[in-house]
Amino acid sequence: MAFKNHNSEKVHDLAFRELGILVYAFTTGKSINGREYAKVAREGRDSVYRSLKFLTKNGYTVTTTEKINGRLVRATRLTSKSVGILMNLGVQENSALPDSQYCLLAIS
Repeated sequence: MAFKNHNSEKVHDLAFRELGILVYAFTTGKSINGREYAKVAREGRDSVYRSLKFLTKNGYTVTTTEKINGRLVRATRLTSKSVGILMNLGVQENSALPDSQYCLLAIS
């Protein structure tokens, strides 16, 4: 589904599931795993993981390996591309966190 702005210009091609994941991360700043997203959204775990993979493949998120609390974890964060889309849609960010802290997924 393509979302359009007030000038009927195409904004992005995200499905509501992918958009929901981005909105959740952007507004809460919570770092949770795919299973926890599935519980929050009542989506299947595999469906959530497919959406996370889509977001990374299409440049809405970036995944890195980082050391967090002494453990190596894979962290997936929002990119400026996704933050820009969310702000253009009028989504209010979690102002308590810097942009680099929008972490979607952390798996050891």
